[in-house]
Amino acid sequence: EKLLALGGRKMKVDFWPLKRSSLLHSEEDLVMLDELNEAVILNNLRARYKDDLLYTWVGAARSVLVAVNPYKRLPLYGNDQIDLYRAPPPNTKLEPHVFDIANDSFNSMLFGTRTSNQSVLISGESGAGKTVATKQCLSFLARISGSERNVEERVIAANPLLEAFGNAQTIRNNNSSRFGK
Repeated sequence: EKLLALGGRKMKVDFWPLKRSSLLHSEEDLVMLDELNEAVILNNLRARYKDDLLYTWVGAARSVLVAVNPYKRLPLYGNDQIDLYRAPPPNTKLEPHVFDIANDSFNSMLFGTRTSNQSVLISGESGAGKTVATKQCLSFLARISGSERNVEERVIAANPLLEAFGNAQTIRNNNSSRFGK
């Protein structure tokens, strides 16, 4: 910690010892970084973001995914991408993607040692892209499920109901502009 004077105010600011080598490359899995501290993690996410690589794994289990909202449209979510992540070509390493999470849940539900209900937790601040990530998971699951009874449209049509739960007024969130809409 160091004291930093900004605009006449003194603030304690954390400084991390950084190696130049840690800042020169990015990793698709945060655990693989040379060092693990806030500065290196943020630098890694920023570097991937600049290359339109919005998703980054946390750990070898590949069950935790960090997503960064690009605030622009990118060609990452079409049917071709769904098909690619559902059945990746052999010996091909795909970039981390929200479709990986949906695919893993689907496979665990069907083929896991304990075939059971699955859930996907999508969390983040307001404007972080939670609704978009949810829609992408639902689109993926709808496409690969192979339903012939329009289940896909029903699941995707349920999204406004799911959003309503996400907009619920709570003790911690008592000032949302969405209340009353």
